[in-house]
Amino acid sequence: TEIYTLSLHDALPIYGTAARFTTGTQYWVGNFDGTTFTPDDWTGNWLDAGPDFYATTVFADANAADPLAYAYAIAWENNWDYAEAMPTTGYYGQLSIMRQLILQIVNGAPILVNKSISAQDSIFKSKVQGSNQTISGATPYSWPAWTANPSCRIDFTLSSVNGSWPSEIDLTLRSGDGDLTKLVFQPSQSIVALNRSQCGKAPISDAAWNTVRQAVCDFSAPVSVSVFVDSGSVEVFLNGGEQAISALITTPSDATVVALAASGGGAAISNLQIASLI
Repeated sequence: TEIYTLSLHDALPIYGTAARFTTGTQYWVGNFDGTTFTPDDWTGNWLDAGPDFYATTVFADANAADPLAYAYAIAWENNWDYAEAMPTTGYYGQLSIMRQLILQIVNGAPILVNKSISAQDSIFKSKVQGSNQTISGATPYSWPAWTANPSCRIDFTLSSVNGSWPSEIDLTLRSGDGDLTKLVFQPSQSIVALNRSQCGKAPISDAAWNTVRQAVCDFSAPVSVSVFVDSGSVEVFLNGGEQAISALITTPSDATVVALAASGGGAAISNLQIASLI
């Protein structure tokens, strides 16, 4: 089995536009006979469902006992639709966090699971545990006391209540003075969407910047969520890296409020932890 990756911009409809993807890193699993690569499925998969995961570099672990067991990847977080129109002078995006790629069978199909590497946890100075709670529109999550700052990692598990999901669960990130980024879970549609249209000053290319990108998510079981937030980006990992969503944000550094609530029913939140740089 071989894996072929390609960074695409203005992808053809068969490769991305139908899924609202036009820029990013796509991959195909198949076989290489020494001359020709033949994919198992020409449609392929996207390594990251967000708007800002491009020019991905993949490399092996030179110290691994089995160099084919996994690989590492890092990408440029930006998009050619607005790369030269960012509102901060001299800023052209940033690198993503390092990820580990492992080929696994999920729901009968081979996919590249990509997740953060454990070594990155060492940068966080403090970790705070949250209590298990049931949230709804009237009862949002009650966060533990923590030193709010622009850079943090948030982990939690999302579950249905008595077998029923709400119509929507919203995780609001980097909120303050009208700015915010929202991660929207829609169980009935089996999707998770990242909406940064209110994250701050948009680049000149508003239409491309404001397009909501979404990833398919399996809500037939509890969903594990890991979110890395810093001064200029949000990177989301679902179900241990089965899906990822990465995006730049332009939020002022003093916007640090987080919120978690549901509408149209309730959802259970467990195993919540916030890791902070300070």
